[in-house]
Amino acid sequence: SDLTLSDLAHEVRTSVRTLQRLFRDRQGTTFQTYRTDCRMQQAAVLLRMHFRVADVAVRVGIPDPARFSRVFRAHHGKSPKQYQRTQPGTERTEHVPGDDTSS
Repeated sequence: SDLTLSDLAHEVRTSVRTLQRLFRDRQGTTFQTYRTDCRMQQAAVLLRMHFRVADVAVRVGIPDPARFSRVFRAHHGKSPKQYQRTQPGTERTEHVPGDDTSS
């Protein structure tokens, strides 16, 4: 899902700023960086499973493939297609752990 810091702050009944501070103090990083790291880890799993780049982008919450490719390259040091070609494959399944969307 596209969980925002504002949504999370509302759920735990605190301000966005307080939640930012608590998150940074406990996790050592910002919420946005943490969320991007999680998305890119999941993207790497899906790419190794031979999903199309555009499908991976949508599944990890970045529906613009060009933007997804830029973020992926910044995180992994290579484009999604380059990453996919250089990684050992994993059998593609219809259900990905932690993924609530169906194929």
